[in-house]
Amino acid sequence: MELKPLVSIGMPLYNSEDRIEKVLKFFLSQSYKNIEIIISDNLSTDKTSKIIKNNFLQNHRIKFFQQKINIGATRNFNFVLDKSNGKYFMWASYDDEWNSDYIKNGVEKLEKDEGIVTITGVTKIYDKNKILRIQYSEDYNLNGNKYERLKNFLRYNYGDHLIYGIHRLSIVKKIKFSTKFFSPEIYFLFNILCFGKIIGSENLQFNKYEDFKYSRKQNKYIQGGNRIRQAKHYKLKENILTRHGMMIAVIFKIVSSFNLLTSFLLLVQILLFKNPVLRLIKIYPKNSKNMKEFK
Repeated sequence: MELKPLVSIGMPLYNSEDRIEKVLKFFLSQSYKNIEIIISDNLSTDKTSKIIKNNFLQNHRIKFFQQKINIGATRNFNFVLDKSNGKYFMWASYDDEWNSDYIKNGVEKLEKDEGIVTITGVTKIYDKNKILRIQYSEDYNLNGNKYERLKNFLRYNYGDHLIYGIHRLSIVKKIKFSTKFFSPEIYFLFNILCFGKIIGSENLQFNKYEDFKYSRKQNKYIQGGNRIRQAKHYKLKENILTRHGMMIAVIFKIVSSFNLLTSFLLLVQILLFKNPVLRLIKIYPKNSKNMKEFK
């Protein structure tokens, strides 16, 4: 019987006592069995570590690490990535949900096409009250040639949920998350698209729960917390470099990786994406075609 490739599941945790037992039981009962679960508890102040130690450490597929200091969310994400040994890798939050064949179906697609770096699926994003706010179909249009992939990524707001797909570990270990600026996940995804394709599949179902706040200006609920919370989350001081560092890094990556014409065309996408007049008159839509918002 052919051994299936190992899939590493990285779980960076902080104060996860309310659902950690449920999510670990879910992954251990997935239809795809050749997995390892790398858990890093970021100095939780609740019973997260106690629950894991008392109920799951006897399982050889679980590797548990407890940080001695709070290293911040970004470094914790990188920590579980560094400790992983599989051919494929995915991050998992304790409060998200997946279909039971999520890993099985994703690995089957990745095994058939070496050009795919990341596979994701139909994604539903709920607020903390379990009200559906955003839905993405599987048609991400990030599977063309390198220029087309990057152009589409820069043109539309794909959000950061794509980091929770299944990745080729050998590639994402080369990238990791930057610890120098806010929103490192966007730069991470940009680098993935420099290596290969991100695709979606209707056979992968992913539900994510996020903080939303109502915007009177936009007359809808939008994702994200305030800057003070973001600074605490990333363990960064808020300044011009941490606020704009991600975009600076993307621009530097473009001009250092492509010829003059291609760099110009990609930089134009950034300028158009940031242009509020074009948004106002709806010449240049912000959201990708596979995204649907609910008020």
